[in-house]
Parts: sequence; C-alpha cells; structure tokens
Amino acid sequence: MINEPDIRGTTTIREAILKHQELESCARCHSKIDPLGFALEFYDPVGRKRSEYRHVEELPVEPDGTTFTKKIKFTKVPIESTMKLPNGREVRDLPTLKAALMADRERIYKGIIGKLISYAHGREVTRADRPHIEAVFEAAANQNFSLRATIGAIVAHPEFGRK
Repeated sequence: MINEPDIRGTTTIREAILKHQELESCARCHSKIDPLGFALEFYDPVGRKRSEYRHVEELPVEPDGTTFTKKIKFTKVPIESTMKLPNGREVRDLPTLKAALMADRERIYKGIIGKLISYAHGREVTRADRPHIEAVFEAAANQNFSLRATIGAIVAHPEFGRK
C-alpha cells in the first residue's frame, strides 16, 4: 500500500506537491524531481508562458425564480517556482534550470545514453555496461553530441550484437 499525503486545505499546486516531501517514502524521489518541475511552472500545460495560476471554480447553482443561474469564480495565484536541487543549487525558471543541467551535462548525457542502451538491448543496464556507455559518450562527444551519432555509436558497438 502506498501512503499518499493529505493535501486537504492546500490552495496551490506548490503546497500540494510539497506535501509529498513530508512523507519519507515520497521524499526520496520528490526532493529530486520537484525542483525540475517547479522551474517549468511559468509554462501552462500547452507551453504558453504565464505569470500566475488561474483557477476556475463553479459555484453551487442557486434558483433564480424560474431559472437556475450558474456562477463561476476566477482566482489568480502568483507562481512560486524557486526550489533547491539536492546539490543545493537553486532553480527558479527555465534559464536557471538550464544552467543547473548544463553544469552536470556529462552525468545527464551518460544517463540518457544508458536509457538508450537499455532500450536497444531490451534490458536494464548494469555496471558491466559502463565501458559501453563511456565508449558511446566519447564517440558522441566527437560529433557534438548529436542524437544520430549517439544512436550510431550504440549500434556500432560490439555489445549491441551480443543481445
């Protein structure tokens, strides 16, 4: 059974999400992924730039003589996006997120390579795959980290034929 945090009484997305960090079982992951998501809160679900959350709430219908009138309430809440990554670096928007990711680009790129190798081999990568990841990283680095070069290096590596 997974414990879910009690989010009753929260009024913003931030408050609801931060409740996950209060539960130890949730905090292990949420402390790592939440700052990345909050840095993107200035974009709505379809990618439009925004400066605040806009909530639309339908109020209960009240009889008005012979008809019923529907009331809608609009609420605007400012976006609070600043959070700290597990390494202590603060992110608050897309530029600061990009800077944080670029500061750790080798590790991130090797993680992506590992996922591509996992998909290509049809199994999870293990410690034994580290030389393969390193070889692909070096080959891709020589080609400005293009996706085409990365995939080419994965399938050209001798490990690919040993599935």
